Amino acid sequence: MTGDVIPVVRHSCGVRHRSCRTTARCQWPRALWVHGCLCYRRSCWATVSHCRPSGQTVILHATEENARAALSRMAGGCGGGCQWEHDLVLLRPDAFP
Repeated sequence: MTGDVIPVVRHSCGVRHRSCRTTARCQWPRALWVHGCLCYRRSCWATVSHCRPSGQTVILHATEENARAALSRMAGGCGGGCQWEHDLVLLRPDAFP
């Protein structure tokens, strides 16, 4: 976990999604769950945990400040079996054709 922002530059399906939630579900199809801000037709921030072998967990945030605060809380661990593999990702649903 470095705190650096990872912009989503490649999209899984090529469809222009209307919300960050559907963009996240498409970007991480193996995610165990996606929770948080719907953020229709605008960018949002995602904290992504890659700690579970069965898939990622994704929390969406309306602001970078909220996402960074959540990421700093994850620094102590995101649960049992945490491997400290967390990312801060900028999602832009409108950026993909």
